[in-house]
Amino acid sequence: MRRILFVGIAALTVISTAAEALDGCGRGWYYNGRRCVPQDEPGYGTPTLLRAAATLLRAARAAVAA
Repeated sequence: MRRILFVGIAALTVISTAAEALDGCGRGWYYNGRRCVPQDEPGYGTPTLLRAAATLLRAARAAVAA
C-alpha cells in the first residue's frame, strides 16, 4: 500500500514539473518578448471575472445617474 502511494506521489510530481510552459516562464506567466510577466497584467487581456465586474459597475453607475 505504501509503495502504491509513493509511486502515485512521484508520478504527480513528475507530471507537474513537466507541465511548465515551453517558454520557461511557468504557470500563469508568459514571455512578452523581454521577460516573463503575469498573464493577468493589463495588456494581456482582461480576465472574464474582472470584465463581468466592470460591466456590472457600469450598469450600476448608469442606474444611479438616471
